[in-house]
Amino acid sequence: MKEKTKEIIWAFEYCGCIYESSFATVSLHFTEEGAKKAMRKHKRAEKVEFKEYQKYHNSEPGLHESCKVKDKEFGMHEDWRVISMEVEE
Repeated sequence: MKEKTKEIIWAFEYCGCIYESSFATVSLHFTEEGAKKAMRKHKRAEKVEFKEYQKYHNSEPGLHESCKVKDKEFGMHEDWRVISMEVEE
């Protein structure tokens, strides 16, 4: 009987809140570079969304200074990662 070779796939995972959530698989890839490319694309999109939120949220009239997000850093409570996985039978 022919022995199967191990197949490896790469998962790009994202966690929206490291304190209250867990990682979720966003996409699966045949190569590590493919997974990293997907992660970079996702991170760029999240950063654009964060900046837009900052811009509009901070301009609300009467918003108390402590509620403004202008001093918050992008990705402060988020995390992104790429992991390898062996494909099971």
